[in-house]
Amino acid sequence: LAFFGRQGVYWVCAMALLVGSCARWYTPAADSTTLGPPWTRGERLVFAAVVALTLATRLLWLHDIPWRIDPDEHIAYTEGLRFVQNPPTLSLFTTSWFDTGMPSMWLRAEGGFMRLLGIGLDGVRFWTALVGALVVIPIYALARQEWGRVAGFLAGLAGAVLAVIVHYSRVSMPNMGPPLWWVTCFYFVLRGLRSRRPNDFVWAGLAAGTSIYTFYSTRTLPLLLVVFALYLAVFHFRAFRERIGHFALVAVGFIVGFGPLIAYFQQNPQMWLGRGLSELLIPLKIPSSWAEVVHAWTVVAPELQQNLLGLSVMPSRDGVYFAPLLLPAEAFVLVLGIGTVIWRWRQPAAFLLLLWGGSSLVLNSLVISGAKLNPNLAHWSNTLPAFCIVLALPPAFWLAALRRGGPGVRRVGAALVAGWAVWMVGANAYFYLITYPVPIALDQQMYGQTGRFLAAEEPGTVVLYPGQDFQELDVNVAQLLAPQLTVSQLYNPSRNLPVAGVAGHSLVFVLFPSTLPYLSALQYYYPGGHSEPLIYRPSAFTALTDPGVITPGTLYRVPADQVTAHYGVTATFTLPDHPATPLWTGPVPAVGSLPPGLQLAYPLQAAWSGAVFLPADGPISLQAPDFPAVVTTTVAGQVQPLGALFQAEAGWLPFSVQTQLTSAPLHLLLQQGGAPPHEIAPAYLWPQPPDRGLAACRRENRRCRAGAF
Repeated sequence: LAFFGRQGVYWVCAMALLVGSCARWYTPAADSTTLGPPWTRGERLVFAAVVALTLATRLLWLHDIPWRIDPDEHIAYTEGLRFVQNPPTLSLFTTSWFDTGMPSMWLRAEGGFMRLLGIGLDGVRFWTALVGALVVIPIYALARQEWGRVAGFLAGLAGAVLAVIVHYSRVSMPNMGPPLWWVTCFYFVLRGLRSRRPNDFVWAGLAAGTSIYTFYSTRTLPLLLVVFALYLAVFHFRAFRERIGHFALVAVGFIVGFGPLIAYFQQNPQMWLGRGLSELLIPLKIPSSWAEVVHAWTVVAPELQQNLLGLSVMPSRDGVYFAPLLLPAEAFVLVLGIGTVIWRWRQPAAFLLLLWGGSSLVLNSLVISGAKLNPNLAHWSNTLPAFCIVLALPPAFWLAALRRGGPGVRRVGAALVAGWAVWMVGANAYFYLITYPVPIALDQQMYGQTGRFLAAEEPGTVVLYPGQDFQELDVNVAQLLAPQLTVSQLYNPSRNLPVAGVAGHSLVFVLFPSTLPYLSALQYYYPGGHSEPLIYRPSAFTALTDPGVITPGTLYRVPADQVTAHYGVTATFTLPDHPATPLWTGPVPAVGSLPPGLQLAYPLQAAWSGAVFLPADGPISLQAPDFPAVVTTTVAGQVQPLGALFQAEAGWLPFSVQTQLTSAPLHLLLQQGGAPPHEIAPAYLWPQPPDRGLAACRRENRRCRAGAF
């Protein structure tokens, strides 16, 4: 209760009080015989099978299907994490998802399942998949109530298997919230018209009010209910007059269901329709002249054409789903169904379907969401149940007509309808699992592809993306799919190579065609690594039809034992009276180290040169405690007294140390800021000739910056 807040408690109590007060309130003309055919044992089994199929198509293999991972799924992940924390960092009764006006209540449920199932891709997708599965129940109930058992079965089956609904249900985005709440609201409205029970209208209002907590596209639902009420007032005036008090209960239920979020939108009115109004193609006003009408039609007509083609010809351009709404045969049946409901528009249920689907078609032709052009099927999600019901009407009516014939005709009709149902299941499964993933553009797949590659890496691996064309989205998907890895961008390889501080961990560089020229530099710094292709499989089921793979990039993999094999410093030893003739030159692990097995006579003139990696800006000093000889240090081309503090920038800093050894090796310590002095780990040292840093500084005629050696 502390988390839900006092306002949340009052909200739930108000809804419970409203439902309870109407539970036993029946009008004298209440009738329960018009709520559809009675349920039989066989139909209950069929309904259970449809629900089970829906749960299977939504909840199985969530990690693998869809193979592509949408960038919005990382946003859902990060927003959901705000509710995984204890206490949560986001209120239930506010909006989130940047400045889009997205209600945060949806994310609370998502965060709850992330707590139960883990914060991986399965946990993030589960809430959306569950809602997408539950939507089939009111779809079945509404179609059955209005048009019979066969219509209910076919509509529910369409809701269970249509590829477009399955896809949006398996992507962790809030778009699947409105379909469940809308179809529930419309079911109770139509049920109330039949039963005349006030509680049905209350449930419709509560469904409409609580739908505001799902997704901002549902804010058009109150307008649709008003238009439907006006339709009843004009064409069914007697029924409307008898139920006008019941429709008032819909309004009351809507306000109660809206609850505490009303106060938020009163204080932040721009969050109510701000995003939608900003994406309108024409001003939101009634045209006052014929010229304005012509201009509006000129702008809207092409978008309307694109959306109509999106039914089965043109793929969606929302960046989430890359296919048309329906398969060609389904689109043909849909057109027949649209003709059926147009023919029956005087029936309230038929008109509601027309209003439901037509409003989405018109409204989505009035907006363009950023770079996502029409058809933008992600914005059609609240209409998907209507398409399922319309798809079910032609075969249901056709079968009902054949039942008037003899037994043979009825059996043939039943066989054909059953064949249509089987075909719909098989065709959508084959399309979504086998056909659909392959033609998606590679650039649309790379976000998910890199995530799949990262998820397969060993824990502790350090993954780097050299170059400027790397997208931060790859780091985001690493957080989602591979939290056990360290993934980052190597913005400027010429300054950031070699990579410091990864001793004991394998190193993987990911190169794409534009960054492949960095491969030679990687091979120079890490000669113990090897190249391999970055393999891309369009889906987990591609091998069933096409075993081929695409290699959009190259991996340069450095084993853990080779990452620091070439780190250290360059040591040079000469006799004091022959400084120009080196006795030995080569790499050693640290400043002061002597090459193992090398027999040298003291005294020796020794020099160690290289570059040291500094993780952060700040003052540093080089120290050699308890070393009696004189030590000369040169840092970034300038002589620095031993133990003196000086400012240094983060990154690789060239230096050299010179002294005379008599019997004991030198122990050089580095002090950074206020930290105690410490020895420099070999993974933070890189060998180079003594004069290279000095020459680079002279060439640039300025103080060396990080990596300018």
